[in-house]
Amino acid sequence: MRFAIECIERVGIAQDILSLLGAQGINLEGIELQKQENKDLVYLRTEQINSEQQTALIKQIKKIANVQSVKAIHHLPQERKNLELQALLEALPNPVLSLDLNGNIEFANPQACKLLLPTYRLSLPKKKQESIQSLSGVALNDIIVNLNRTKWYHSFLEQGNTIHADTLQPISNPIQFNDQVWRMDLLPIELWESEQNRPLGYVVTLQSQQSMQIDLRQFMAHQNSEFDCIIGRSAKMRSVVEQAKKFAVLNVPLLIQGETGTGKDLFAKACHQFSFRRSQKFIAVNCAGLPEAEAEHEMFGFRANGQESTGFFEYANGGTVLLDSISELSLDMQAKLLRFLNDGSFRRVGEDKEVHVDVRVICTSQKPLAQLVVEGKVREDLYHRLNVLTLNLPPLRERQGDIPLLAEFFISQISQQLGIPKPHYDDSFIKALLGYHWSGNLRELYNAIYRACTLATHNQLLVVDLNLPDEVPSDFNIDQLEDTSLEELVNRFEASLLRKFYAEYPSTRKLAQRLGISHTAIANKLRVYGISK
Repeated sequence: MRFAIECIERVGIAQDILSLLGAQGINLEGIELQKQENKDLVYLRTEQINSEQQTALIKQIKKIANVQSVKAIHHLPQERKNLELQALLEALPNPVLSLDLNGNIEFANPQACKLLLPTYRLSLPKKKQESIQSLSGVALNDIIVNLNRTKWYHSFLEQGNTIHADTLQPISNPIQFNDQVWRMDLLPIELWESEQNRPLGYVVTLQSQQSMQIDLRQFMAHQNSEFDCIIGRSAKMRSVVEQAKKFAVLNVPLLIQGETGTGKDLFAKACHQFSFRRSQKFIAVNCAGLPEAEAEHEMFGFRANGQESTGFFEYANGGTVLLDSISELSLDMQAKLLRFLNDGSFRRVGEDKEVHVDVRVICTSQKPLAQLVVEGKVREDLYHRLNVLTLNLPPLRERQGDIPLLAEFFISQISQQLGIPKPHYDDSFIKALLGYHWSGNLRELYNAIYRACTLATHNQLLVVDLNLPDEVPSDFNIDQLEDTSLEELVNRFEASLLRKFYAEYPSTRKLAQRLGISHTAIANKLRVYGISK
């Protein structure tokens, strides 16, 4: 069990808390202390206790002098940092190692294990080879033997316990391993003491020369890509496109978050086309459409009764798989997906043989994944695995400057599809588009313009033909609301009310007074919904 205790700073308060635990016979497994101005935060990790004991313990702690609040938490701050660091190290594309002062491996990320473990096993007697699953405690120069002849490595380890801060610098050198040339970067882990620091160990990163070379195909992708087809000149869209281009060339999982209709699938395809995998398969899978009983078969394939089927991960080997609406997967399937993300290995249903594939996974979510973790719809360990490269797409109401550009593009596109001359429109048409909330984002904007184009009279687009609702009707057509969530309906209704009352009370203060909420709240809502005079 874990608890966060907020208290006013007082000498001996931590000891009082520990004494209470002792009196209750509850074992303490960890404690962290933090200071914030005039108050202390005490974090405890205890042995597992039942809910009644937990409730009683919280009441007892609250009775201690100067304790202000007590609540149960999922992780201590340092535990959370360790989880995030672990997820980051596992997601890095290059091998990363942590060494002690003697050059022994204390930690190796999956990429380092994949590179070094087979070579280390071959150096051992056959009886021991299969039992070795970790590199912990192994001397790095027992695996990369030419390190014994690398003077810079030994001189770095022999610098002694005390080194002046100005002289402790990372060193990079090429090495030969597995018939490849690698760049090895050695960076000290330092403990500062006054003007000097003490090395506690070293972080080693390896990068193959092959991976550092510029791929001509990738260069061509940079010159002409599907990102060029994404309409948007606003600062938010320019920023998110540049971020997406940087993420696209990496091989680790990518999470794309955004409301319905913001173009998550478009960005996923653009990232695939912009990557080294552009010539390989791109498979899009709607997780909401995967029957729970067949999800594992669809993902990993199966072999039974002389029949076999290839799963989409194996089918897309070398390419990219888009998992749309990742939260729609059951928690059990999320656990199996997590295991696959760790090393790209899986077993077909009904088969013991392990299969390894090279697939880049892109996941999408309409809601922030952190919120879905709180709601119990997404596993927390999967969230930490995916929350490394995250692309957050802005809703249309936060990029209103792009609406005229989008309207022009959609009108040209739709008129070609309908086989009609491109219709004309005036400022009132654009003002109507700018004044609407667009809870359905690009999809809703496209549909509204499509409707207006089909109803155009004398080749002129009219505001009335957009059929934008000013108010939510009292008599709902269920068929029209099939793909509309409760949250979207509530937002649409709130936006409609604000537009109506803002026309009658064109002052934010008067409007706030009329609706009985604060002026700040009204200003924020008007900004969110893009409502202006």
